[in-house]
Amino acid sequence: MDEVDCFSYMFSQLHDFMRQGLFTDVIFVVGNSTIRAHKVVLASCSSVFQTMFATSLDDEPPSPRIDCCRRRNTKSKKDINYSNVLIINDVDEESFIAFLDYLYCREIKIVETRAMNMMRLAFKYQILHLLPLCDSFIEGYLNNENAVECLLLADQCERVDLKKTIKSYIKIHLENIMASETWHLLDTKFDLTTEIIEWDSKQYYVKRNHMDEVTWTL
Repeated sequence: MDEVDCFSYMFSQLHDFMRQGLFTDVIFVVGNSTIRAHKVVLASCSSVFQTMFATSLDDEPPSPRIDCCRRRNTKSKKDINYSNVLIINDVDEESFIAFLDYLYCREIKIVETRAMNMMRLAFKYQILHLLPLCDSFIEGYLNNENAVECLLLADQCERVDLKKTIKSYIKIHLENIMASETWHLLDTKFDLTTEIIEWDSKQYYVKRNHMDEVTWTL
């Protein structure tokens, strides 16, 4: 008989419970949807969640990284304790569910349209082992249309190596990227614009194959 990995089995069961909305004690409101989860699982993965759940939601959020999560102000209903309801307004429902899937079972499927949101969530909640996976995927699908947005995100999320790769890509394709619809996003980012102009793309650039979808299981 094969040896059972008790921890993997437990988290797999908790993931099933999360998907079914069973035995949960926190509700996330994302758009028009509600997503139920277990505080103990989230807190075990993230110090930000630990602080959030240990602090009364009647108080101001304890960290600037969670400023887009707030208590839902509405009348109580029979089946919901609104002290355990958080509104998420910076990502879409699919991205947030994929993020929770990763926290529960360390298996994640990232597609191009979701990668940047996954990085935002990983940085906001300080899921440090997820950030390098997002780095690799974003590097893989860099193109002239998304390079500026990816650079801004890498800068915001303090991804130093990813930022270097993107600056090299932009420098190499500068003429085309300056003509793109996203170049104007750098209008007020004088420091970043200067970094691009002064950057020596020959010293740091790793060419990667384009990836439409990637799955990791850790």
